[in-house]
Amino acid sequence: MFSRLMFEDVDLSLWPDCFAFYEHIFRESYPYREYLEIDYSAQNLSPFETFAKGLGGFFICDHSKMVACCHYRADKEKRIITSEVKFLQGSFHTPLAEYMQDALLEECRAQSIVELQMVVEHHRVLSHYLASGQF
Repeated sequence: MFSRLMFEDVDLSLWPDCFAFYEHIFRESYPYREYLEIDYSAQNLSPFETFAKGLGGFFICDHSKMVACCHYRADKEKRIITSEVKFLQGSFHTPLAEYMQDALLEECRAQSIVELQMVVEHHRVLSHYLASGQF
């Protein structure tokens, strides 16, 4: 059902779709911010450089359609991952939220990180994770 596309696996053939999704989800997350129209591809940045800017992360796909994304920074010295998760508002549901949670916990285990901090903007997402009692 769900699959992950890691930032480092985004190649030039996926670049337009990933950028369009990231732009769409940014506009949903920050509807009142003025969005600067920037053609990142014209700056000769790779998809990884543009999306990650030193961060790790992934997109979550549902039947090949992107529905969520996460970027994170691992601080191995403090043994913490700080992440920002974003879901398309119309696509958010419990199985997807649980998949995101499991994916982040898997990243923590893979990097021997003991603490995870999640940043979410949308109240519906925050309410779900608080109600689950795991964060």
